[in-house]
Amino acid sequence: MNPAQRLLSIYDKLVQQPDNTETGIAWANTFSINTELDFEDDLVISLVALREHMQFVCNLLPSFGIESEFGESGLTRFKQYASPAIIHGNFMDIKRFLLESKSRETLKWASALLSSLDEEEANEHEINEILEAIRLLEIDIISIEMSPNLRHFIVAQIKALKKSVLSARIKGAQSLRSAVTSYTGEVIIHSDQLNSELADAEEEVKGVFSKLGGIVERVAETGDKADKLIKLAQYADAAYKVIKPYLLPFLP
Repeated sequence: MNPAQRLLSIYDKLVQQPDNTETGIAWANTFSINTELDFEDDLVISLVALREHMQFVCNLLPSFGIESEFGESGLTRFKQYASPAIIHGNFMDIKRFLLESKSRETLKWASALLSSLDEEEANEHEINEILEAIRLLEIDIISIEMSPNLRHFIVAQIKALKKSVLSARIKGAQSLRSAVTSYTGEVIIHSDQLNSELADAEEEVKGVFSKLGGIVERVAETGDKADKLIKLAQYADAAYKVIKPYLLPFLP
């Protein structure tokens, strides 16, 4: 599926939602977000990613000989309603306005134009499993004592990973590949401090970091990035003696 086809698929799924559905629920169902849990934060992340991806598609058009403004004008209404500010609005009206707009026509045309950019999609089952592992890890760290530095690092990485995994449904596997590369870079940058603090940490804390490393390994496998991460690590001067088993299990 190419970048424009991904938008077209999202559009079609959204306008197929029942008229009497709450707007937030309609969007959540479109993004395959579990509405049985507190889903609003995940929905906001997904809507922001969708708006970014619309602009990304428009920015691709000039390389195919088409002004980006053509796509922007055709997607104006779609982008207008892909907003966190109106998730509590009237979905029946939103759906009607979208169906009356030129959004689908524009996306169908752009999908054909960008056909050479087809890429394999991230596996939805694997995405769901990774998100569930992240959710459980978020619960785990609440009751575990650790240094402020370690807690800050792991919370920041969890947020970044969650954002990228949710965005993969919209932006494709590239979102996962970027996430793992970014994570590896953060570990390399903070390796001295992480080595020092993890060396003396309780086993319970090391277990949390092992789970984090395992999640990143799953993301790497899903995004098919492990081989490039290995090459990246070869350029790092950091010593992985302590942190590798916990934070970089996918490196040799």
